[in-house]
Amino acid sequence: MLVGLSYILALGLLSQTSPHNDSVVLITLVLPLAITALAFGPLAGVGFGLITGALVSIVNVLNMTWTPVLGNPVVSTLLFTGIGAGFGLFRPHDLAKGKDVAPQDAWEHALDIQLKLKPSGHILASNLKARNVLGNVSHLFDFVHPEEKENVQQQLEYAFARDEARFALRVRVVNLEQQTVPMEAQLLRDGEHLALELHDLSEMYKLERRLSETEARYRVLIEEAIASLDTGIVVLDRNRQVMWANDALAHILGVDQQWLVGRDLDRVLEAAAPLFLTEDAVEKIAQTKAEKMTIAIQNGHGPRVFDYNSIPISTERYQGGRIDYYHDITKNKQLEEDLRRQSEQLKAGNERLEAFTHVVSHDLKEPLRTLEMFSGYVLEDYGNKLDDEGKDYLHSIGRAAKRMKGLIDDLLDLASIGRRNEPKKQVDVKTLVDNVVHDLGASLEGVELVLPERAFPHVMANHTRIEQLLSNLISNAVKYNDREKKQVRLGWTVEGNDYVFSVADNGIGIEQAYLGSRIFELFERLNPHQDNYQGTGAGLAICKRIVEAYGGRIWAESEPGQGSTFYFTLPQPNTKVVTHHEAVKDLVG
Repeated sequence: MLVGLSYILALGLLSQTSPHNDSVVLITLVLPLAITALAFGPLAGVGFGLITGALVSIVNVLNMTWTPVLGNPVVSTLLFTGIGAGFGLFRPHDLAKGKDVAPQDAWEHALDIQLKLKPSGHILASNLKARNVLGNVSHLFDFVHPEEKENVQQQLEYAFARDEARFALRVRVVNLEQQTVPMEAQLLRDGEHLALELHDLSEMYKLERRLSETEARYRVLIEEAIASLDTGIVVLDRNRQVMWANDALAHILGVDQQWLVGRDLDRVLEAAAPLFLTEDAVEKIAQTKAEKMTIAIQNGHGPRVFDYNSIPISTERYQGGRIDYYHDITKNKQLEEDLRRQSEQLKAGNERLEAFTHVVSHDLKEPLRTLEMFSGYVLEDYGNKLDDEGKDYLHSIGRAAKRMKGLIDDLLDLASIGRRNEPKKQVDVKTLVDNVVHDLGASLEGVELVLPERAFPHVMANHTRIEQLLSNLISNAVKYNDREKKQVRLGWTVEGNDYVFSVADNGIGIEQAYLGSRIFELFERLNPHQDNYQGTGAGLAICKRIVEAYGGRIWAESEPGQGSTFYFTLPQPNTKVVTHHEAVKDLVG
């Protein structure tokens, strides 16, 4: 009625109005078209859009006044049809109308099974999901599992007796395929009837089963991993009963693993008490007075030493229980004992070396001083009575005595390196180089000494030892050099936590056979076939012992006739270096 009146009114206005324009025609006719589309939906909107376009064309023909755009029949028909369809599709009336129809529609198409029941269990109505899963059933017991019927009946009666009360329970139902399906049921009093909602729990049960299987699989893996450990482990509950123990503990205590599980701790300790060698260990373990201690056990494998520790369980499920473990440290104790014996032997050896050093430095050097002194006296007092051959003999005796005394001094020096804790402090290497140059004095005359452009670093060391190291290397670089213009080059770089120092020369070089560790051995000389170069053969051995005492290393690179370069490393001041001697001392205390 309203739609007809609105169109009559719009057309009357247009017929009485001339000339027309597009805006007037559009505004006048959109209102009745919108009312129609909103009232009857998109199909009505399209139909009346076609009619409106046709009417506009007729009015234009009758009045002979065509509008520029809407006067075209094709354009006006398409435009009003689109407007009608648009209002029909997006009408807000459907939302309001949906409030009246949604509850029943939602119930019918709900994802869960929905049933309306009598208190007796007879079904009054069922939704689409119920019909698809259960079929056209008339009574609740048509699909409820036989074992669930009594319980379900009681719940029905109870739910109906309680007004506005909701009850939830889990039941098993049999579907159309005769499969048993777990369901969660919700019962609600609805006036004189009951509303029943059934939610399928199959997927949830599958997920729970998979989780349970995964948990069990990982639990087995963990238990097998723990069972394979050498450490004995036992888990006790709050009542001090063994919940679980691994094979290692059974071997330690000399019992069967299956016998342990379920036993009281006191009973287990009573059976194993004869094996414990540590006094009061059984009492402390039973009373948990010691969280950690070292115990000795004599079992079928001989005496063993274990680190025992007890950790309380704080989880809510097992609170009050504890985990005890016995970690075998027998090998560690044996190693400590071996190191202790080595330390004692080292100490005894040092004492014997001290005594030998005293004998060498006093008793052996005294005859050498006598030989040197009296050979000099004979040459001085009786030289005019000796021929040249006799004088040469006496000179040889003096040189041999002097060389032997130098060799003894070098051996004593070599033996003392690293044997005592020599004081260390941060020293400037440049200062040490200056001291060495001053001490070598005349032996460096005519030698070009090349120092690095950047300043030498500081090292943490005993300055006397590093001076001795530099002095030996620099003096060797000069001694084993036959060039007219002798050159010695000093340098340094950084590699990791170490300083790498170098002493290079342009001298005679070293044969390949002597490179490596051989030239640093005692009594090895760089050029043993050349008698022009005097030395005791201990200089490089002393250098090696000094460098190694600081945790460094030393090596040489050379070619005969091309000079030699000696490298050695020293740790930077902030680097912690532990020598073998210090490591043994720390381990044995």
